[in-house]
Amino acid sequence: MDIQTRDQALSMLRHLLEPLWAYLELDDVQEVMVNGPESLWVEQAGGIYRIPGVLEPVALRSAILLLARLAERDLVGPEGGLVETQVLGLRATAALSPAAGPLDLLCLRRHRQQRMDLATLVDVGMLSFRQAAGLRGAIACGQNILLAGGTSSGKTTLLNALLGEVDPAERVISIEDSPEINPEIPHWVPLQSRPDGAGSLGALVRLALRLRPDRIVVGEVRGGEAADLLQATQTGHAGVLATVHAGSAREALHRLEVLALGARLGWPLEAIREQVGAGFQRVCFLVKVKGRRLLRESCELSGWEPVPGRYRLHDTGGQH
Repeated sequence: MDIQTRDQALSMLRHLLEPLWAYLELDDVQEVMVNGPESLWVEQAGGIYRIPGVLEPVALRSAILLLARLAERDLVGPEGGLVETQVLGLRATAALSPAAGPLDLLCLRRHRQQRMDLATLVDVGMLSFRQAAGLRGAIACGQNILLAGGTSSGKTTLLNALLGEVDPAERVISIEDSPEINPEIPHWVPLQSRPDGAGSLGALVRLALRLRPDRIVVGEVRGGEAADLLQATQTGHAGVLATVHAGSAREALHRLEVLALGARLGWPLEAIREQVGAGFQRVCFLVKVKGRRLLRESCELSGWEPVPGRYRLHDTGGQH
């Protein structure tokens, strides 16, 4: 799609979604959710609220088709009515019925441009002073850190704050499928996977290893790239940072096991566990409670114990 055609498509998209735009421009709105034409919701200041108004069914469907065109997705092909893309500073996820049910669905999530350092996260109550001090030391020592939590729990916010502690002389290579990392680092090389699969996260991790990184950052580990990431931690690359969806610090490590097994490289489970235990030195788990994001666990990881069969985790920051 050429620049002029894309500009026209973006203008049309704004017109089709006009009833939602006033909410997306509010500072305290994180996400707008459309559960069919007559059910519009926002996540605002930590709560989820229904908003008045409707979207015309033809406008909603046309907007989703337009998003698919911008993402160069074929909704009648293998994608089966599903689309995920980045437009106008938003992460858009959509589904045409009947792919995900009887209604057309759309979620528009804002990318936060405001950066917060560790001191600010302490001020807003996300971290304790002790937790921030431990993380600051972990970055200075080049520890490999895994950040875990649910959707919108603050993983990327904390990741950006940690990158703010990195020595400005270091070369940082980030790998994402959605551009959410935005560090103020002079020597930052952002890599992004492509919708057509030509640049998978795993391929980009392998590429990053050949680009002389001081640190490698993976925005979200959710597939076979976990195996490539584990290999990166075993080849002398210190200061690796990554995020993963999980329900606790310990669950995050088991999640990596499952994802690495999914790469189907023939590794025995015990070998994967040993790599996970040796590859990361700290695991952080974040939660969102009544609109507040909290660092619930900040654990040191000191390896895998075959007997009794568990990771050696010690929460150095205390429950927050």
